[in-house]
Amino acid sequence: MKLTNKALFIILCCLTYAAYLLDPASESEFSDVEKEGEKVIPYKTSAYNLVGLGDVEVKRSKGMWLLTNPRYRANHQKIDKMIDRLSNLYSVGEVINKNENLFFQFKSVPLKVSNSRETREFVIGDLIQSTGNFYLKDLKTKKIHIINDQGFIEGFFKNQLEAKYELYSRLLDLLESKHSQLINDLLFYDVILDNLRSIELFEKKKLYTLNVIKNETVPKNPEDVLVLSIRDEMKNFLFSTRIEKVYQHNGKKRLSRRVSSLVLTFLNGHKKTYRLYDQYGTETGKFIQVSEAIVAKLKPDSAEIFQRELQDYWDKSLPPINLESARFSTNDKTYLKLKKFPEKSLILSQDQRTKLLGSDAFSVRTSSRG
Repeated sequence: MKLTNKALFIILCCLTYAAYLLDPASESEFSDVEKEGEKVIPYKTSAYNLVGLGDVEVKRSKGMWLLTNPRYRANHQKIDKMIDRLSNLYSVGEVINKNENLFFQFKSVPLKVSNSRETREFVIGDLIQSTGNFYLKDLKTKKIHIINDQGFIEGFFKNQLEAKYELYSRLLDLLESKHSQLINDLLFYDVILDNLRSIELFEKKKLYTLNVIKNETVPKNPEDVLVLSIRDEMKNFLFSTRIEKVYQHNGKKRLSRRVSSLVLTFLNGHKKTYRLYDQYGTETGKFIQVSEAIVAKLKPDSAEIFQRELQDYWDKSLPPINLESARFSTNDKTYLKLKKFPEKSLILSQDQRTKLLGSDAFSVRTSSRG
């Protein structure tokens, strides 16, 4: 049965109304403004001293950003990025429609900012599908603004609208960050490698000492085994030992099952001790008390420096070999006899044996005798 003109008209009206519901701020619903718009938060980036994201707050103190509750050093790069994004939000219109629920159906993200003179609070609302702008309510003036995010975005996009969708998504990612996502997650953030003299590892007793200046270990490495660059190893650990989250330590929960202690000694004689535990209250993991008031949980696979064997700082790769003067024996294991050190043997791993004995560059006799 063919549709009549009247039926087609009714369907068209329904589709138009549906589009209106999805994009409630049509051209007639906001007041005339200048094309470039007006900054919603007219602060200089250096003037911000607080950013609040619901339960999460960061405050500027003595030139650095600190998270509250619990109080811990924030990742200043993330906070600076957030402030830069907020500084690029421009109001290009005000909503006249008084039904606020239309503009906060899918998103209602609280935001608080302050400088030395005032505190302002907002709510970030829904995305406008047709333009890529979004809604923002100023809780002081009660006005609902149409926001154009004029921030810079990297990436490849089909068109400007797709780029604006991505800008909105990335802004929400920042403004919905949890406390643990904003911390400075480097455990050794305040350790300067050039000032480090030595590292000591203890369990029940001292296991070893690493001398960063002389590149030596105690106990000493065997005569024919080199020490890896301790400086390079420490540089890697200073960057890779990361915190997952921090806890306010009030004495109600106890650290238990100590694994080891790491003592860093600096050129000025100052020492800093980090103690690694397997349990905090009933929670298991890798925990360190970083201060009297703060316990940190390390990210998975971030505790290697606290559990590393001394030999892991030695170079156990095969030394240069004169194969004409080398003798091999193969039983359960493969040993390499060197002419220079006839009384010593190097035990080869299966991988090393395959690489060496299977090389086309050499012809090596093997024997079943020791």
